[in-house]
Amino acid sequence: MRQGEEFWKAHVQAQRQCGQSRVAYAAEHGLSAQSLGWWARKLEAREAGAVATSLAPGFVALRLAASDATTAAPRCVVRAGALELELPGLPPPQWLAGFVHALGQVR
Repeated sequence: MRQGEEFWKAHVQAQRQCGQSRVAYAAEHGLSAQSLGWWARKLEAREAGAVATSLAPGFVALRLAASDATTAAPRCVVRAGALELELPGLPPPQWLAGFVHALGQVR
């Protein structure tokens, strides 16, 4: 029997929250592990696209500064208007997307 997007979305969310692997969760709930994985990837891609689309109008320039002789580790400088945030390295993409989204909420 074919199940719709809402069915799989609920199972993908439940699997993420319970901490089980996709294979273990699928076996416990009588689901195809391949289908659960396919829907998880499809929904993740859609969520990533929605974040990218929502962030596009509020783009914040990101510049990676080259290390000089006194600094061994690379650093990351994020500038948005008068705000300048210097980080010890490049943050994870999810963190950066959340930061940019939060900046958009402030304006």
